[in-house]
Amino acid sequence: MILKTKMELMNGNIPSDWDATPNGSKLVLNGHRSTNSQYLSVIYTASDNSKYYDTIVVHFSDVEWTPTNNMPDQTMYRHFEEKADVNNGFTLSPNPAAQNVQITFDHFESNAKIEIFDINGRLVKTYDCTNPQFEINVSNLLNGLYIIRAKMGDQTFTQKLSVIH
Repeated sequence: MILKTKMELMNGNIPSDWDATPNGSKLVLNGHRSTNSQYLSVIYTASDNSKYYDTIVVHFSDVEWTPTNNMPDQTMYRHFEEKADVNNGFTLSPNPAAQNVQITFDHFESNAKIEIFDINGRLVKTYDCTNPQFEINVSNLLNGLYIIRAKMGDQTFTQKLSVIH
């Protein structure tokens, strides 16, 4: 198992209205003047000194966060260039979404089960899909980051979806 031991922000891109500092593999938010959603590009250095690049979305909420253990597995990509070669099983468009998101499967079987999890790992919605393209109305979801999990036969695919109204 490779542990993420250090996180740094690419181009020092902490929003100017935040009082935040990287601390090991975490970003510590000491204070803020704005509760607008923010995209942050980060580089994680693993215990074997390999680098992992990711974009995280920070959303503020009045709902208290409680940790869970039912978050779907997520793939960490080694470099941005490799991401295009990884078969995610489906595409989400647009992402971020405000009203509707279109799910298009790369190779569709006879049916799929689509699940939407909130950032705390709670199952929010479930859909049965019988077509290679499926549209979901996300206008009633709160702003935030969600995990879309699609199950087809013995295959399971996950992707992140950001909802911003």
